[in-house]
Amino acid sequence: MRTYHQDTVSLLFRQLPPRYVPTAQHLLTVCLAAVRRAVEVYLTNGADPKVSSSDPQIDGLAGNNPQLIARAGQLLTAEPVAPLGGGSLGPESWELFINENVVMDFHNLRTFDDFVTRQDAIGRRADERRAMTQAGPPVQLPDPTAAPSDSGPRRIFVVMPFGPEWSIAVYELIKRAANALDLEPAAIVERADDITKPGRITQQIVDSTRYGP
Repeated sequence: MRTYHQDTVSLLFRQLPPRYVPTAQHLLTVCLAAVRRAVEVYLTNGADPKVSSSDPQIDGLAGNNPQLIARAGQLLTAEPVAPLGGGSLGPESWELFINENVVMDFHNLRTFDDFVTRQDAIGRRADERRAMTQAGPPVQLPDPTAAPSDSGPRRIFVVMPFGPEWSIAVYELIKRAANALDLEPAAIVERADDITKPGRITQQIVDSTRYGP
């Protein structure tokens, strides 16, 4: 529960399950529609990754009810982990940015329970990453004054997500662009999921950004 003002208390999504709060069903349905719309917009690779309450898929489902629309925006932005946040939130409308770090975790979202389950999975992954960082030895950063070796082919290390559906096509485009440079010998393009040698992956990524794998 988060208190924003003395007279305003905002509940989280998981605190309004339809089986216990049936009056919240319509509100939750509108929120789920907004989340599904965020995924759709993100997958189009548009230049403006936002979702607006005026979107027909959201506004129509809300029955053009400005109060319901406003509450949906408040509920979505109160979430600690959500595919929408920031942007502008008005008394009767909103326009929210898409959280590109987690939006694809909500792909093919269907139900309220599905939303909560996926939130929990994101939280567990974050906890695991923190535990690995705390348990492992400190990452050794490369010497910024050391010049990379000129021997052998040039290495290009690509830092990008490789879980979303679009990532394969984008990665292939980057490799084709590198090949079009006609370097001799040809450049080697790799990203984190191409690293197969044993070792601590976080250190290997840090090294690769400086020298290549």
